Amino acid sequence: MNFLARVIIGGIITFTTIVILENFKRKFEEEAKKDKDTSDKSNKNVANDKSSVNTHDKYLFDFENYSPAGSKRKITRAIKEIMAQYKTRKIGRTGDRDGRLDNYNGKYTKLYLLTKSKDLNLIKGLETAYIDKFQADIANKNPGILGANETVDGWYYLYIAVK
Repeated sequence: MNFLARVIIGGIITFTTIVILENFKRKFEEEAKKDKDTSDKSNKNVANDKSSVNTHDKYLFDFENYSPAGSKRKITRAIKEIMAQYKTRKIGRTGDRDGRLDNYNGKYTKLYLLTKSKDLNLIKGLETAYIDKFQADIANKNPGILGANETVDGWYYLYIAVK
């Protein structure tokens, strides 16, 4: 009798657990679909903004997802690839990925985002290092004093602006 009671109670617990997990799964899928629909709508709005059309994510990655050495190699390769295509170039940092290009008033026509981090000091350090490294090939010789002290979306970005 004791064995039979354990089997029945175990079955009830298993069935209840399965029902609860299925409900969570269904709820999660519904929320994901809503988020995707909202994201699709906001991406269409961003695409209509002139500056965001010329802001490119092709090389963009989260710096913390790789080792520092791996991240720096990735950034260096991206800069060299971009510099091979454009004559006028500037390396900088921003907290406003979609609005930054507007501040250049046509001096630069495209902005390639290279990496992002929530750590402003990390992005400042990368900006300084890459300006020093590519000083002979870029328009700016020193990092900007005022750039990227605030962020729009919680991220700071290292970029290269080109024309």
